Amino acid sequence: MLGAWWTRLFVGCLVARVEDADVWWVAAAGRRMLATGAVPRENGFSFVEPDHPWVMHEWLFGPVYAWGLGSFGPAFFALVAAGAFAMTGALVVAATVGRARHVAVGCVVALIPLVLFAHPTARPTWVALVLPAAMALLAFRETLGRVAAGACVGLELVWANTHGSFPLGIVLLGAAAWAAPVDRRRRVVVTLLAAAVTLLNPYGPRLHALVLDYAFAGDLGPIVEYAPLWDARYFAVNSPAATGALGALVLFAAWTLRGPAHRARAILVLALLPLAVLHARFAPTLAIVAAIALLPALDDAVARTRLAPYVGGPWRPSRATVGVYASVVAGIAAVAFGTVATRPADAWIDPALGGPSLLRLASQVPDGANVLTPFRSAGLVLWLSAPRGVRVFYDSRNDPYSGEMRHTGLTLLERSPDAIVGELERRGTTYALVPSPRAVTSAPRRGYDGALDAAPGWSVLARDGDWCVYARRPPP
Repeated sequence: MLGAWWTRLFVGCLVARVEDADVWWVAAAGRRMLATGAVPRENGFSFVEPDHPWVMHEWLFGPVYAWGLGSFGPAFFALVAAGAFAMTGALVVAATVGRARHVAVGCVVALIPLVLFAHPTARPTWVALVLPAAMALLAFRETLGRVAAGACVGLELVWANTHGSFPLGIVLLGAAAWAAPVDRRRRVVVTLLAAAVTLLNPYGPRLHALVLDYAFAGDLGPIVEYAPLWDARYFAVNSPAATGALGALVLFAAWTLRGPAHRARAILVLALLPLAVLHARFAPTLAIVAAIALLPALDDAVARTRLAPYVGGPWRPSRATVGVYASVVAGIAAVAFGTVATRPADAWIDPALGGPSLLRLASQVPDGANVLTPFRSAGLVLWLSAPRGVRVFYDSRNDPYSGEMRHTGLTLLERSPDAIVGELERRGTTYALVPSPRAVTSAPRRGYDGALDAAPGWSVLARDGDWCVYARRPPP
C-alpha cells in the first residue's frame, strides 16, 4: 500500500502541470545572472521599489533553473521535483530504516516526514529539504571519518549558497558533536569550519543578517508560509495527522530528556520546535531532523519493552538491493515522464497561474510596461517579459520589498475597488494582466478585474479565455 502511494505521488509530480509561483522568477533572476555575471543586489523586477536591496539567498538555483527552463521548457521543473522528492526520501530512509536496530521502528519513524509532509515541487524551499536530510545523515554517523568530515563542510558551503536555512546545518553538526561519544574534537573542528565557509557567499554577512531577520525579528506581514503552526492556511501542515505526528515526536523528545544517553538529540529537537511553531514552513524540516535524531532513543525505548521480539532486527540492504530499487525508480520515472515529454510548453502551465491564456496575453503587453498581475502569476510574467523591460507591481519573491510594500502587495485585494485602483495609479501602474470578469458569471465581480472593469481611464486591451489585459489611458 505504501509503495503504491509513493509511486502515485512520484508519478504525479512527473506529469503534473507547473503550479508553483517561485520557480519562474528564480529562473528569470538566473537568466539575468548568466547575462551579467553577477548576482542580483536590487529588486529590479518591480517598478514600485526597483532600488530596494535584494539578497537572493537561493541564488545558486537561478542559473540552473534558467538553463533548464531555456533548454527543456517547463518540463524541466517536473524532473527537478521528482528528483528532489526521490533523493530526500532515499536520504531519510538511509538515516532511519538503514540505521535502526529494529526495522519496524525505522519504518515508523521514516513514515512521518515521508508521508505526512511530502509535497513534490521544484520550489527551492522544498528542493532544499535534501540538504537537512543529507546533513543529518552525515552528522549523526557513529564515527565521522575524514571523507565524511569533508563532505559536511562541502555540503554546508553549498547550503549557504542555495537556501537561507543553512544555519541549521551548523546546529546539526554542533548537536552531533555534543551527542557523540567518540571523535568529539574532530566534530567540533568540522562545526567551526562549516560555520566559517558560510561566509563564502556573494553577499557576505548580509546573508546572515537576512536569515536572522526572517527567523526572529522580520516584518513578514501576511506571508502565509511564515504564519504560525496553528494557522491552517499553509498547505504543508494543515492536516491533523501531520501536526499530531510531529507533536508525538516532540513529546517523545521531551520524555527523552529524563536520561543522559540521548539528551543532546532531544534538546536539538526541542530547540528547533519554536521555529516550526512560529513559522509553519519549517515544520517539514523539523520532521526530517526529529525523525533522524531521535531514532536511537526510540530504538532503545522499544528494546526495553515486550515489543522488542516483534519489531524485527536491523535491515541492512545489499548493494544489489539498492541497485534494484534505483532501477525500478528510474524505470517508473522514464515511463511516466515519457508519456508527457512531448506536451507543448504552454500545456505545462497550470491554470492557477494563467495557463496558455496568460502566455499568449503576456506578448500583448508593450515593452517597458508597468504591469499588475496576480501574486502567483507574477513570476511567470517576469520570465516571459522581463527581457523586454516589463516590470511588475508585486511578486512572490517577497524579500526585495519593504515591509510596508509586502503588506500592500499581499492585502491589496482586501481593499475596496476604488482603493485598489487608487493604489495602482498612485504607484504608476500602466497595465494589468488579470483574470477576466467573464470568468465570474453569476457572482459579483470582485478583485482586480471588478475594480478595473468599472474604473475611469482603464479599458480592455486584449482578452483570451478567462484572462485579459487592461490598459490605463494617460490623463488628458
